[in-house]
Amino acid sequence: MTARGVLIGIPTAALALVLLGGGSTKKYVPKANEELNAAWVQENNSYRPEKEIIGPDGRFETYWKLSDPEPAWEGTFEIVKKWKDGKGNVWYKVQGAVTACKGQAKSYGTPCPGVGSKWHELFRITNSGTLLEVNRRPVMEFSSKVFPARIDPNPKVGIYETLTRAEK
Repeated sequence: MTARGVLIGIPTAALALVLLGGGSTKKYVPKANEELNAAWVQENNSYRPEKEIIGPDGRFETYWKLSDPEPAWEGTFEIVKKWKDGKGNVWYKVQGAVTACKGQAKSYGTPCPGVGSKWHELFRITNSGTLLEVNRRPVMEFSSKVFPARIDPNPKVGIYETLTRAEK
């Protein structure tokens, strides 16, 4: 093959790989009944919201108090990766963003804190399906390189929370 043939052949092969999906990362497509989709609560927590509803439509609502009639924050999320470990715990890498401020959160001032903030999160749901551990890390932009590497109750950056699945 001539040098010219090599120069034409390499880009053509690369284009074929892209068009056929070779070398691409497969995006996780959530199921309607994801283990993560639920109302999760942490009662009597004066410094963190008490309830988070994670929906199957890629949206979440965060309530400051369990009794609040409307969420303090709303946002969107995307499951980047899901896996199950040898103990039966379900893990998720999730990226999310706060899109709206309502209710209790509005009383903190204008502009409402948190709107536009982005987070990378590592979730672990225990094999019983009743406990959710979360490490949240604020990010400027989404990047696969800055997810929390493990569940850490004392993170140097971000937040650690435990929540329990609410009864239906």
